[in-house]
Amino acid sequence: MIPRWDTTPLGRVQFEDIAEWLADLLSGEATGGRKLSPRSVRKAYVVLSRVLGYAVKARRLAVNPAVGVPLPKAAPADHVYLDDMQVDALANASGACRVFILLLAYTGLRWGEASALKVGRVDLDACRAHIVEAYAEDNGKLYLDTPKNHERRSVPIPRFLAEELKPHVQGRGDEELLLTAPQSGPLRARNFRQRFFAPAVVKAGLGHLKVTRTSCGTRRLRRPSPAARTSTSSRRCWATSPRR
Repeated sequence: MIPRWDTTPLGRVQFEDIAEWLADLLSGEATGGRKLSPRSVRKAYVVLSRVLGYAVKARRLAVNPAVGVPLPKAAPADHVYLDDMQVDALANASGACRVFILLLAYTGLRWGEASALKVGRVDLDACRAHIVEAYAEDNGKLYLDTPKNHERRSVPIPRFLAEELKPHVQGRGDEELLLTAPQSGPLRARNFRQRFFAPAVVKAGLGHLKVTRTSCGTRRLRRPSPAARTSTSSRRCWATSPRR
C-alpha cells in the first residue's frame, strides 16, 4: 500500500481511487512495471479493506469506501492429481513420515485434522477416523480447535492404510497422537515441509512439479489393488502444476 496511501488522509480515500489503484497493481503501473497477479491484487485489497473497516469501527470513517470495489478474477489453477505410483514414491521418499503422507493423500484430511488425530478416534476395524478437533497455530504456538467450519465427521480409511496404521495404535493410549514428529510431539506444517516433504518431492522424481495440497471435495477414486490393497476407494489430494 506504500507509497500510494502513505500520505492520503483516511477521509480522502474514495471508492474510485481504490478501483484505480487495483487496476494499476494489475497493469504494473503502481509497481514500476511489475504486474501483480489477480490473486495478489485481491490480497492487497483485503489488507486495505480491513484497515478501512477498522477505521469505521473506531469512528474515524462513516463508511468503508472499499466495500463493493470490483476485484479481478483469479484464474482457477489446473490441478493434475498424483497417480498412485507417484503417491507411493512420495511417501516412501519421506522416510519417517511415510504413513502421514498416505493418510493425507487417501483420506482428504486437512493438515490440522491429521496432525491432531488421536489413537482413540481411529477405528481400524471399521476403517474410520472420527474428526472432532484440529491443530491451529498462532504466532508459532499450536492449540487445539474445532475442525474448519466446526465440521465434525467420520472419514473412511482405505483398508490397506488401516493395516499400515495398526502398529501406530497397538498398546497406546486413546489420548495419544496417532502420528507424531520424529522426536515426538505434534507434526508442524512448516517443519514438515522443509525437513521431509520438499526433499521427498525431489527424491521421488517430482522435482519438476510444484506439489501442493488441495481440497479433495467428495471425488472418489479407486486405488489399483495389489494383493494387500483390495476393495478400497480413496481420495487423492496431492495436486501438481509445472514449476515456473
